[in-house]
Amino acid sequence: RALARRRPALLLNPGAAVICALAASDGHVAEVLGAELSDGQIAQLLASAGVGVVFTEVSLAMRLPEGLVQVWMDGVPLTATVRAAGDERRVDLGSHVGLLLEGAVVAAFSESMVVSWRDGATATHADVMRGGGPSVVRETLALIRAGERGEDPHGT
Repeated sequence: RALARRRPALLLNPGAAVICALAASDGHVAEVLGAELSDGQIAQLLASAGVGVVFTEVSLAMRLPEGLVQVWMDGVPLTATVRAAGDERRVDLGSHVGLLLEGAVVAAFSESMVVSWRDGATATHADVMRGGGPSVVRETLALIRAGERGEDPHGT
């Protein structure tokens, strides 16, 4: 329900939780927030994007404004914790049906995620595809892997 007419956001350290959060976004455009953003920038991006739920980690949750549904991904791939209206509920991620990745619809120009950087630049996977670059999956995985290696994934 938190995604009804709203977007999800990701405020996560690089790793498997990013992939799980994108999958859990259920086809909605996901705002991907870098941990290097200031708390004020995060609040502004969340408000302007109409975010209803934030996938995050306990260590980053304090940076979020009050009132948003939070999904703590610290237990991925086994569990996640949903925090809403002061209540916390642990979800067993192993009990969900797997994703169905089928169909032949070309969606090259529909958004699936928006990545925002500290300098205010943004990019969508449609930007990547129009630019003749690698597929959005390859591009996203490259960013995640660079972060896991401790490299600056944006080259700044």
